[in-house]
Amino acid sequence: MAIQAADGSTTNADRTALQAEFTALSHELSRISSNTSFGGAGLLLGDTTVEKANVVAASTAAAAASGAAAAALANAQNNHNAALAADQAGSTAATRAALAAAAGAIVGASANAAVASAAALDAQQYATAVAAVTAVDGVFSKAVDFQIGASGQEVMTVRLTAQLDAMHLALHGAASTYDTFGVDRPGAGTDLVIASAASASINKLQGAIDAVAGVRASLGASANRLGHADNNLANMRGNTRVAMGRVMDTDFAQESANMLSHQMLLQAGGTVLRQANSISSMVMSLLA
Repeated sequence: MAIQAADGSTTNADRTALQAEFTALSHELSRISSNTSFGGAGLLLGDTTVEKANVVAASTAAAAASGAAAAALANAQNNHNAALAADQAGSTAATRAALAAAAGAIVGASANAAVASAAALDAQQYATAVAAVTAVDGVFSKAVDFQIGASGQEVMTVRLTAQLDAMHLALHGAASTYDTFGVDRPGAGTDLVIASAASASINKLQGAIDAVAGVRASLGASANRLGHADNNLANMRGNTRVAMGRVMDTDFAQESANMLSHQMLLQAGGTVLRQANSISSMVMSLLA
C-alpha cells in the first residue's frame, strides 16, 4: 500500500482510502502485539519503560518536524510574495516561470505542513495517554532462565529485550497509529496521505519487517534449542529407567536356571542318602 500511495498516478482520494486500510492493519498489528500471551504472560511486549521513553522522544521529534514544516511553508510564502512582486513590476517569461514555481512550492509545503501538524498533535495526545497507562512488562522484557537439567548450572537463558525494543520502535516509526499499551491512537494516520510521506514509509516498513524477522528468528532459535534439550532429557530418562530396571527387576532366565540347578542338587543328595541307608541295613543283616 505504501508503494501504491507513493506512485504519482495515485490520486489524493486513493491515498485517503489506502490510509484507512493502513490504519486498520496497524490496529490489528497492535492487537497481536499486546494480546499474544502464554499462561497469562505477554510474549511480545518489551520493556515498557523504554517504550514510554521512545513515545516521548517520538512526540518531541514530531513537534520538531511540524515546526520545520511550518517554517518551510512560511519560507515558500515569502518566496511566492517576492516572485509575485517581481512579476508585477515587470512581467517576463522568467518572472512568470518563477511565480509558477513558487506557487507550486507553496502547494507542496502546505501539504507537508498540514500532515506534520496532524502527526505532531496525534503524537502529543498519544504520549499523554501512554504516560497515564500502568503497563506490564512482557515476560521477555528481561532475561528468562529455563531450567533444562537437574543441577543449578543447567540453565538456558533467553534474552530478547533488545530485539523486542527494536521491533516496537521500528513499528512505531513505520505506522503512526501502532500501539502496544492498549491505547486507541487518535486520528486516521498520516503515513500515506501524501506521496512524499508514503515514499518515506516504504523504507520504514522494510526496517519494521526486518525487526519483526529478528524477533521471530530469535524465538525460533530458542525454541529449537529447547527442543534439543527436551530430546536429550527424554533420552537420559529412558536410559535411567532401563538402568533402574536392571537393578530392581528379577532376571527370570537366570533365576530359573538357578532354581533348576538347586533342584537337581537336592535330588542327587537324596539319592545318596537313600543308598547310604540301604548299605547300613545290609551290614546289620550280615552281622545278625
